[in-house]
Amino acid sequence: MKFQTAEYPFKLLTPCFCGGADNRSGAAELRIPSIRGQIRLWHRSIAPVNVVNQIWGTTEGNTTASKVGLSLDKPFTPSRMLARLLPHCDPNSKDEEEKRKAASKRDALAENQRFVLIAQRLIGCTQDDWEEAQRAIKLWLLLGGLGLRSNRAAGSVWPDGQWVPDTQEALAEVLRVLRCNHTVLLVDPQEGDNATRLREFASNTLRGPQHRPYFGGINPRQSSPVRFKVIQLGGTPRVLVTSPNSSLAEQAKSALRQSNKPLGQRSWDLIFPLPGSSI
Repeated sequence: MKFQTAEYPFKLLTPCFCGGADNRSGAAELRIPSIRGQIRLWHRSIAPVNVVNQIWGTTEGNTTASKVGLSLDKPFTPSRMLARLLPHCDPNSKDEEEKRKAASKRDALAENQRFVLIAQRLIGCTQDDWEEAQRAIKLWLLLGGLGLRSNRAAGSVWPDGQWVPDTQEALAEVLRVLRCNHTVLLVDPQEGDNATRLREFASNTLRGPQHRPYFGGINPRQSSPVRFKVIQLGGTPRVLVTSPNSSLAEQAKSALRQSNKPLGQRSWDLIFPLPGSSI
């Protein structure tokens, strides 16, 4: 029996700190379990947990196998390229902690690499399941990332293909079709922007208990509800911001503006769910 497949070419716009269990010292590698985890994360934002488990499988309760297989089109060679984890930190700072952070590097997958993710429809996968799985994959490719610091624009993935939007308006329409329920904003571009510069800006946020509600924290660990990634629209690099609601996005931007952070000095256009608005 030949199973139905769908191919999703994509590229990395920024270095990706993705690896296995030994993520601190092991080589960086593109791993299907990591990709699957990110797709599940975004799928849970648009579908009930039972639907997500029905399609991608679960080991909790009544164990079920995935109805959709994922693979890459060719073998992947692990990477030992070193990249800076915190590109916004100043290596020439007089502050020793700032210098230490600036020198922190990790094995990474280089930007501009291209891959093809293959989804395969397995036994028991209904047409509705298949369409739902592809919806989740597209949502991850448009809004998500991969690896360490992906909420701060490291590991920014971006898809290739006829379905991929190339304008702000087209992106909003695709998100509507995909049933996105996040607030999505685009930071206005400026002359001289490139993916490296924009990742540096997106990495430069704020820490502390007062910023935990929108930027998360380390102790205790809390993932950032407001996420940044680098995307491309019509060949132009942009910073895309996602948030569970507009209030958190507004708080994040206000804090960045008051602290004179680079992204806080630009306007953020709200493209979804209310195209044409801004904060």
